[in-house]
Amino acid sequence: MDVIINIKKLFLAIIAFLWGVYSPIKDFMLAMLLLFFFNFIAGLTADIVEKPGIAWDNKKAWQCIVQMFVFFGTIAFFVLIGHYLHQMPITVQCISSICYAAVLFYLRNINRNIIIIIPKKSPMQNLFKFTYYVLSVQFLEQIPLLKKYINEHKTEIDNENN
Repeated sequence: MDVIINIKKLFLAIIAFLWGVYSPIKDFMLAMLLLFFFNFIAGLTADIVEKPGIAWDNKKAWQCIVQMFVFFGTIAFFVLIGHYLHQMPITVQCISSICYAAVLFYLRNINRNIIIIIPKKSPMQNLFKFTYYVLSVQFLEQIPLLKKYINEHKTEIDNENN
């Protein structure tokens, strides 16, 4: 019986430690969780609409889940490094930048999926096409390094998106 109580105490201590370490970025992680969830739902719906009568592709669903775990694992690693180097303000700024870049790429992907879902030539589809254009082009003009990266890797990115 004492062993079970000690295991519970250890479990609670680990939870309390992780909660304390990750508290500076909990808002980022909640926002990213919502973004990944919405991306998953939009991708699933677009796959069903695009291929009626065919079962949805499990491969894309698993790929989305794996990407989510890789993202959160990377962020968790950054936080631990920042915590132990006593550089949490710099770490939070770094994580913030990574999250904003992820938001840009995932909003583009969500927009592309919504364009597939919405009926063709509807005003709403035009709105999402315009939003997709703005996310794809206008932001790139403001971030020269991102624009250079996408231009250099355009064929790879296009192949992954199809």
